[in-house]
Amino acid sequence: MFTGLAGVKLDLMDILTGETLASLEALKARTGTSLDWNLIFTLPAWLESWWGHFRGDSSLNLLSMKTGETITGVAPLRLNGDTAAFIGDPDVCDFHDFILDPGAHEAFFTTLLNELANAGVRQLNLADVRPDSTVMTRLAPMAEASGWRASTEPSNVSVEMDLPAGFDAYLDKLNSKQHHEVKRKLRRLEELGKINYRSIETKTEIEANLPLFFRFFTQSRSDKANFLSSEMESFFHDLILAMAADNLARLGILELDGKPVSAALYFDYKGARYLYNSGYDPAYGEFSVGLLSKVYSIRDAIDRGLKRYDFLKGAEPYKYYLGGKEVQLYKCRLTREAG
Repeated sequence: MFTGLAGVKLDLMDILTGETLASLEALKARTGTSLDWNLIFTLPAWLESWWGHFRGDSSLNLLSMKTGETITGVAPLRLNGDTAAFIGDPDVCDFHDFILDPGAHEAFFTTLLNELANAGVRQLNLADVRPDSTVMTRLAPMAEASGWRASTEPSNVSVEMDLPAGFDAYLDKLNSKQHHEVKRKLRRLEELGKINYRSIETKTEIEANLPLFFRFFTQSRSDKANFLSSEMESFFHDLILAMAADNLARLGILELDGKPVSAALYFDYKGARYLYNSGYDPAYGEFSVGLLSKVYSIRDAIDRGLKRYDFLKGAEPYKYYLGGKEVQLYKCRLTREAG
């Protein structure tokens, strides 16, 4: 339990479970703050789902800063001994950041580092973070002034792209070889029969189709099958339904003559589509249904007026093939001497 600048004391689980919507969004609405949840991985549904499955021996703490009656910053942290880190882990949370009022960075991070030091924390491990995160642009540069030493290094990459106004314009953005190959694969699939791509959005429909998604997920690649332990599947199930309850989760189903052949899980948030995972029926693998489900997802995102398509973390070749551009991710470590 931390005490913020104005004496506010908040426990994260009390916030998540005590609000009507069990979310920090309710806190934002109630207090009238201008807190900015820029990332899906900092959304309350995500934090609560992860904590419910993977907290282990961590103790969960929230530091908030209150200016007058307005909360202007939230740090969703977990503690293990004298080490603090973001809630979540790199296996299922692609990147992290703090939740802040855009004008409160300096005061918030000064308060945060002082409070952590007073609580006996000697190390703050923050990974993975984007180059435009408040960790990289604000916290790391000012850490030394508060008695902390900051070190950053590349950790992984994410891949994303801006979306044009139409699908033809998207295809035109690809290089000539990519353009030709995508159209050839689309034409080849369409010659097999009637193609239908539908985006499932209601919580009830999503839940009904989760067994299909998990089956395609494990059948399409052996590493995915090994990754999807019973605990991981339970986490995904709870996460997807929690995000669906907030109208953020989508299941894109590609069908051939009415038969599902691939499925993609993504989240639509703040004008962007985040492709989280996918799978397909191996019986149709030769027809590139896994890749083409992503192409149809891109077209669907464009038709909905979304402005960005985020393939998320990892340098899989298909992301570049479909026009994605690399974004370097970092891990940032803040340390301080004892005493």
